[in-house]
Amino acid sequence: MQQTQDMAFLLEVGQAVTASLDLPVVLERVSEAVARAVNADWAYILLLANRDPEELYVAAHYGWWGRRMAHESRPRRQALVRLPEFPLLRHAILRRRQVLANQPEEYEQFSRLHEALAHPQAGPALVQPIYVQEKPLGALVLGKVGQQGTFGEADARLCQALVNQVATSIDNARLYQSVDEQARHLAELLRVRDQEATQRQAILESIADGVVVASEAEEVVLANAAAERILGMPREKLIGQAIRRLYAALLRSARSKGSDAPVFKWGDREVMGSMAPVRMPDGTLLGYVAVFRDVTREQQAERAKSSFIATVSHELRTPLTSIKGYAELMAAGAVGAISPQQARFLEIVGHNTERMVSLINNLIAVSEMERGTITVQARPVDIKGVVEDAVRSRQPQAGEKQLSLVSSVPPGLAPARGDPQHIRQILDNLLDNALRYTPCQGRVTVWAAEASLESDSAEPQSYVVVSVRDTGVGIAPEDQEKIFERFYRAENALSVEAGGTGMGLAIARSLVEAHGGRIWVESEVGVGSTFSFTIPAARP
Repeated sequence: MQQTQDMAFLLEVGQAVTASLDLPVVLERVSEAVARAVNADWAYILLLANRDPEELYVAAHYGWWGRRMAHESRPRRQALVRLPEFPLLRHAILRRRQVLANQPEEYEQFSRLHEALAHPQAGPALVQPIYVQEKPLGALVLGKVGQQGTFGEADARLCQALVNQVATSIDNARLYQSVDEQARHLAELLRVRDQEATQRQAILESIADGVVVASEAEEVVLANAAAERILGMPREKLIGQAIRRLYAALLRSARSKGSDAPVFKWGDREVMGSMAPVRMPDGTLLGYVAVFRDVTREQQAERAKSSFIATVSHELRTPLTSIKGYAELMAAGAVGAISPQQARFLEIVGHNTERMVSLINNLIAVSEMERGTITVQARPVDIKGVVEDAVRSRQPQAGEKQLSLVSSVPPGLAPARGDPQHIRQILDNLLDNALRYTPCQGRVTVWAAEASLESDSAEPQSYVVVSVRDTGVGIAPEDQEKIFERFYRAENALSVEAGGTGMGLAIARSLVEAHGGRIWVESEVGVGSTFSFTIPAARP
């Protein structure tokens, strides 16, 4: 009968603890089933805390609390048990051995645990360690109230048999709880990822510029609504081969590492695009992102502006040329003798006319630079005559600041092959720059020489080198490459006083490069600067 009853209890406990994978429910059923199996008045389930192997917490307890039997799988107080304070409990867990505490001096140590849970009681106790595959999980503590009875060997054997099922169930419930927590965590991550993807898609669709994403194989995989509108086709047709023509042009631009975004013709539209590669931290290429914009109206307005500037500049240059010519005739006495004061006034008129013509020539050059159509009417040019004429025309400007402006060109210098008007314009801009940034009583010198330099084909070629040296404020090393950019002005003490548009050096560089030459600067702050440029020499 006892064996049959024990088997019945084992079956009941097995059914109870395997009916759920919820750890609190399992602990409730375990505490009740085991207490009933061994006729115990109370039961504690103590589980090891993760943070400290010498510390346990009361996961569930069941027993006679005020005239009724009750579960507490979630105790109102988080009772912690320190193993050094409970020698029998520590011995059972560390040795993985069952302990029968039937003597008062043995079971009275559990009084502190009862008091911590506000359930004062005392009596014989049975301590059963719980472990799975040599891994300790905690302990099951059973007890009786008062001296009503003790735990015997039969209770110990039955408890030992029960705890094997209990340990497996607790371990399974913990694993299930861990998997469930991970599943909820993954579900939350997926929700956040989907939310972020939705937000990114909304941001992508709200961008006014067209955005196209291409794979490593150079095939378009994503396009936004602006891309559909700008390119005039649904995104389904943009995927794959439909945009290869524009994409290939963007790809060439990206590989050339150009600073300016290229402009493409797309049907009746003009599209400006740029592209950047997408790479992993290790440098692996994932694909490309292209951004482009419909600039049809901007390009039309730019062409209209450039055309207007060019037209107005040409129209202004014609009357200024007449003013200059008549002023020179009057100064030469072609219409009769003039007084010294009249001669001075005519000199001022001529000087300012020269400056106006130089300004207009710069406007025309800027217009041609923007259109990319600088025209060079090349022919042999006497550099000595161009230099002396440019220096002579700038003497009044130099005299206003008490500057010494001289030229040094050797006789018999080989002629250059270029456009005399453009070469004069280069010199005017360099002289204007030197005169602006040279303090009073300084010196500006212009000289020219012939040199044999390597060309693009790596073969020596004859050039005429023209240099303009000043004793001005100088240019810092970090500014020496930037000063040839449009509108860039180096910061120095004379920047505000000197004025200017910041276009003179950019125009000079464009005109020099249009002749097949190059321009550079050598400078030291506080000492001065030397600007030099080359023009191919005329062949015999």
